[in-house]
Amino acid sequence: MISPLLANVYLHYAFDLWAERWRRREATGDVIIVRYADDLVVGFEYESDAPAVLGCHAREVAGVSR
Repeated sequence: MISPLLANVYLHYAFDLWAERWRRREATGDVIIVRYADDLVVGFEYESDAPAVLGCHAREVAGVSR
């Protein structure tokens, strides 16, 4: 029972806030993010934003894991 709650709190800080910052600073078009618990779907207006967000998030995760 506590695990989904902790996952939701963690993802709020690890993904939601990061994604909002990325969207404001780097996205070239609209970005829609739907997250339910630990599942998410991300939609982009421009296809070029998809690899950009993946690369940027991978660098962010690598920096956190050090």
